[in-house]
Amino acid sequence: MSLEDFDGFLSQSFVAERFANDLLLATNNVDDDDLDILTSPKRLSFDIKELQDLLAKFVSSNSTRLVTQLSHISELKKTHEGLNVRQINSSFKRLENDFIIPYDDALKLYSALKRIHATSNLLRNASYYVFLLQQLESIFDQNEFDKPPFNDLAKFTQISTNLDLHIQDASSLMSLQLVKDYQPVHRKRTVFIIDIASTLLSQITADTSKQGIANICFTLATLADNSFLNCIQSLLDDYTSKSSQSIIKTLTSPKTIVNTMEKVSHLAKAIYHLSKYMQETTFPKLSQTYDQYCQEKLNYNSDLFTHFWRQIALFIGPKFKETISRGGPVAKALKNSSQQYKQAIVSGIIQSGDDITENSIPVTMMINAIKVLNN
Repeated sequence: MSLEDFDGFLSQSFVAERFANDLLLATNNVDDDDLDILTSPKRLSFDIKELQDLLAKFVSSNSTRLVTQLSHISELKKTHEGLNVRQINSSFKRLENDFIIPYDDALKLYSALKRIHATSNLLRNASYYVFLLQQLESIFDQNEFDKPPFNDLAKFTQISTNLDLHIQDASSLMSLQLVKDYQPVHRKRTVFIIDIASTLLSQITADTSKQGIANICFTLATLADNSFLNCIQSLLDDYTSKSSQSIIKTLTSPKTIVNTMEKVSHLAKAIYHLSKYMQETTFPKLSQTYDQYCQEKLNYNSDLFTHFWRQIALFIGPKFKETISRGGPVAKALKNSSQQYKQAIVSGIIQSGDDITENSIPVTMMINAIKVLNN
């Protein structure tokens, strides 16, 4: 046997009475009416003797280690006896009363203060949110989004932007049911405003004021920059197509070129005002102008006004060449009206912009497009 065989006696679950009962059962026959109580003590005496022998052997084999441990225990005992336990306990008690308990109390107060501060911040942020909400509701109650110069579009956009930024800065607001319930409403209304601004931009005219253009552009560029780009492209395509087709129709009736160019000039003036504003104004949240932004995103290499006339020139130039090359009365009438065409086109372009002269690029491009009339 080894010392490990006696580990059961050291177990926390060891119960002497249970062990004695098990030992009696093990040394008796259940079918025998006589109870043998002598064998169990003998077995225990044998185990005790065996354990004593094992301990004697262990001590003999590990005498040096045991002496060292006993010496260490003796030193610890002397150290312990030399300590003033009462004084230590008293010092610790004073430390606990003077520092530990006050510190724990301070932590509790700090935790409470943090919660009060968080609640105060939430209430302050909620108040500002409600303030912005009331402003938006007031604008929608007036419902004057399509009334020139469309100031309510810009007001909604600015307040809406402030509202979104406020929610980003105070994320705890999303814990409030009011904010959760209003977010879908706000998104729906934003889409509504984007649709109105898109429609207004697509219908811009020479009579649209500079402030009106500014409010429309600011709204679309801020709330939906992709929609803004799409509207600009759509507007240019629409006005370019209408202008080009109107000029082409004059090929069979040269005398109408003057009236036609007056109508084209009116469309061009709308593009001019829009182009001027875009060249002078910085795009929201960017360091570049509207014009620079559109040139980059839409792959233009000039301002909108110049691009407008370039597209018209590229479209009508081949049509004029084709008509002249066919000859006949139509070609003859066109050639006879070359000076009238030149004057009407130059006049129409100059009238469409405040700082446009005969030497401006749009004029040069359009004159080159009809130079076939002089051949």
